[in-house]
Amino acid sequence: MNPAWKDFEVKVPGKWILTGEHSVIRGAPSIAMPHPNFGLTLNFSPNDSEFQIAPEEGIPVVHQLFKQAGIPAPATGTLHFDSTIPIGAGLGSSAALCVALTQWIAPQINLPRERWLSFATELENFFHGQSSGVDVAVALAQKPLHFVRGRELTPMNLKSLPRFSFYDTGLRAKTSECVQQVEAYLATHPEDGPKSDARMAEASLTALAGLNALNENTAENGRKAALQQLAKAMNLAHHCFMEWGLVPESVVELRERVLAEGALAAKLTGAGKGGMLVALWKD
Repeated sequence: MNPAWKDFEVKVPGKWILTGEHSVIRGAPSIAMPHPNFGLTLNFSPNDSEFQIAPEEGIPVVHQLFKQAGIPAPATGTLHFDSTIPIGAGLGSSAALCVALTQWIAPQINLPRERWLSFATELENFFHGQSSGVDVAVALAQKPLHFVRGRELTPMNLKSLPRFSFYDTGLRAKTSECVQQVEAYLATHPEDGPKSDARMAEASLTALAGLNALNENTAENGRKAALQQLAKAMNLAHHCFMEWGLVPESVVELRERVLAEGALAAKLTGAGKGGMLVALWKD
C-alpha cells in the first residue's frame, strides 16, 4: 500500500490518571484526564525531498512504529513533532505520540474511527509491552474518562473539576519497569495482590462518585462531602502504590510537605517511581 500522504496537523494532550493505575490492566476501572498544560503537536508536509523526521531522536521510534503498524513510511516529505510532555513523568508522552501517528495515518489508509483506539494501543505496546489502553483512550477522547479495559469508553460530562495541582518529583521511570515490578509483587503475594487490585478498583469508583457529586452539588456541605470522597479515593490509590513499592522516599517526603501545606490528598500519577505528584485542594 502506498498512501498519498497529504498535509496534516494534529494536537494531542498529555494525560494524568486520578485512580486506577496498574490494576486497570487486570480489569479495574480507571479515572483519567487530559492534562491542561502538556501536549504534542504533529505535522506532516509533503515535498520532493526524502522522508525526514524532526527531531532526530524520533527517527528510530517512528520507523519502529511504522513497522509495528505494518505499513511503509512515506517516501518523501517532512514529519515534525513538538512535545511539551516530559518523558517518563507519567503524563502519557508515548500515548500522545501513538495517537497523533494514528490520526495522521488513519485517513491515508482508510482506518475507520472505531479502530483508532485499538490501533493506537497496538502502537503503544512498543513502549510498554502491554498497554492498558487508558492513556491512548483519554488522549483520543480529550476529555475525562471512566475507563474499563475492553468496554466501550465512558466520557465524563463534568462541568468543572476540583482544584488539582502538580508537583514534579524530579524522578523519571519507565512504565514497563513499573509494570514488571507490580507483576512481581502479585506473583510473590498471592493473597495480598488481589486485595490491592480490589482497593484500586474501590478508589476509582469512589473517585467517580466524588466527581459526579461535585458536579451535582453547589451547596457547601455537598461539595465538602464530595471532596472528602475524592481524598479517600486518592489515599486508597496511594496505599496501593506503597504496597507495590512504587513510591521512593523522596516522594514520600514531598507528599508529606504538600499535605502539611493544606492539601486534602496527594498521590503519584502514572506508573510510579517518580514523575508527577498530584494534589487535591479545597475550593
